[in-house]
Amino acid sequence: MARDPNRERWPEVYRDSPGIFARFAAAEDRGDRVPKELISLAGLKGARVLELGAGTGRWSASLASASEQWVATEPAEGMLSIGARGAGQAAHWLRARSQALPFHSGSFERVFAGFVFANLRPKDRAPALEEAQRVMASGAELWLLENHWEDDFQDLRRSAGLETHREIAPLVDEFGFEHVSTLDTQMEFESEAAAQEVLGTILGPLVQARLQSHPQRRLRHRVCLLRWRAPAA
Repeated sequence: MARDPNRERWPEVYRDSPGIFARFAAAEDRGDRVPKELISLAGLKGARVLELGAGTGRWSASLASASEQWVATEPAEGMLSIGARGAGQAAHWLRARSQALPFHSGSFERVFAGFVFANLRPKDRAPALEEAQRVMASGAELWLLENHWEDDFQDLRRSAGLETHREIAPLVDEFGFEHVSTLDTQMEFESEAAAQEVLGTILGPLVQARLQSHPQRRLRHRVCLLRWRAPAA
């Protein structure tokens, strides 16, 4: 069956065009509200923290210095190179898949993943969560950052006929995550042309056409913070 030419291209861009994906990640949360909120809520200070699917290092760069130890894992080689450069010396980077982590059980007091678990294929989600829970110490917390289902970014996708849904639903309903808060942030690109290039490459030609006729470089972007607590010993 032929693939829809208007489909979104997240996996392909992430794997084959890490530079484009890095520009997308850099546009997220220009005001750094997410790191400030996580440092306040998640108790990162003095903690051993594992980041899963660290990608471009967008969150590592802002959060690692707040922890006692920050270990960032990423399976894609091209992305790993970008992330390790961008996050500086505060984080230790390893190539690893979330479903097979090279750490002893109980190694970390906090685990964090930004825009990872909602995007995993359903068959990969449970093994990745089980691995995250395995490496968590007694009473540790797993924090996720995921897209909200109502904002300018989702409206742009819907305007091109792309399917949107409540991405956090399976995490809350099936895996017991608590929806702690929703943050209003802003996605801001260098220019309208940059937004068209980056978002058009990732989201497909219908979004690119939409941005040609309705140029914009700023989009309201709402994100959800989710938490799962490991039982105390």
